[in-house]
Amino acid sequence: IYKNLNISLMNVRLIIIQFVLIACTSCSSDKTLIKGCGIPIVLNEIKTSLVDTAFFQASSIIPLESNDNFSLIRSIDRICVIDDTFYMLDRSLGKVFMYSTSGKYLGQINDIGSGPGEYIQISDITVDQKRKNIVLLCDRPYKVMYYTNAGKLMKEVSYSDYYSEFIVNGDSIYCYKVGLKDVDYILTYTYPMDFLRKEALHERPYFDSGSSGNFTSFDVGNRLTISDAVYFTRPLESCIYSIDRNGIYEKYVIDFKEHHLPKSLLEKNMSAEDFLNICDENKYVCSITNVVGNRDYLLFKTNIGLFIYDKQLKRLEGYYFILNSPLRGGSPNYLPVNNASQIIQIMQPMQFKQYMDIKKERNKTDDKLNPVYENIYQNLHDEDNPILIIYELPYKNNIIEE
Repeated sequence: IYKNLNISLMNVRLIIIQFVLIACTSCSSDKTLIKGCGIPIVLNEIKTSLVDTAFFQASSIIPLESNDNFSLIRSIDRICVIDDTFYMLDRSLGKVFMYSTSGKYLGQINDIGSGPGEYIQISDITVDQKRKNIVLLCDRPYKVMYYTNAGKLMKEVSYSDYYSEFIVNGDSIYCYKVGLKDVDYILTYTYPMDFLRKEALHERPYFDSGSSGNFTSFDVGNRLTISDAVYFTRPLESCIYSIDRNGIYEKYVIDFKEHHLPKSLLEKNMSAEDFLNICDENKYVCSITNVVGNRDYLLFKTNIGLFIYDKQLKRLEGYYFILNSPLRGGSPNYLPVNNASQIIQIMQPMQFKQYMDIKKERNKTDDKLNPVYENIYQNLHDEDNPILIIYELPYKNNIIEE
């Protein structure tokens, strides 16, 4: 099935995202505040697939309601949840779609314009769990917009720089600024957007693809995430950081063994495409995103697949994709949610139907097809909205820490 559908990760060209950077100037108040030594993690092995029923505590599938009376979703870049409502950012449309956790359409945030209470472009969204609000990070113009959980604008606060991602945690707001070459920044604000400090991170590995003024990232995903902690990652590094009001900490330092990105490769003069080819051929990890953690496990995505760290056994294993048991197919891609228990995979209707067609062809005499999946299949159209497949991270002995 994987060959027929051409979804083998080794043959997939990862999307190259180009961030046009705005030159930043340092000031005397900038500090490098990376604290402590991270927990060392060493890769044990990489397996072909992570069978969903063998690891996740539970799973569910939700087709997002489609209707001619409202716009369809093109892509989902970030998913947040408040109580029983999903908020999904589609950057290409400049909209935030609101759906119930059963898939019913509830409305959208679509305040596109150039006046007060409006925006031209959204960089990111996050949830203010303390106040049960959805928060938009806008980069045209630079401002943060606070909405109720029903999508009603409450207030907006301007700021003076470009940030690609942000997270609200209690009364703290953490913003990620991609700097020139090997310098990045985390800026901390207090609610609603009062400046607290700007931290220049230590130098990271840098790959010059020959494009002056641009930074090339070889991944798709979120670098700032929140679950059991606020996590942060950077391109071409094998370290996962945590952030709190006191600063930035090395949380985990990962040794991918033979999959570790050689420093010598970054020093070679080559195009971004050549760099990607070498990473693909040798399965070098050049990116970590979408970090999710709970008491017992840490899960994160890389350019070669996903990895799970068992905190109790101190064991790290990699997988090229998540195998969905009812479909007998899968993908390595997922989006984190703003809690410690869920990840969400997004599947387009045509892909879902292809999986089901192949499974039905191979099971002509088998009447044990999953009835929920079969019902979705019978009512699905190619032009419908995406399907969400939700996985619940497990807790050992099913005892959830308060």
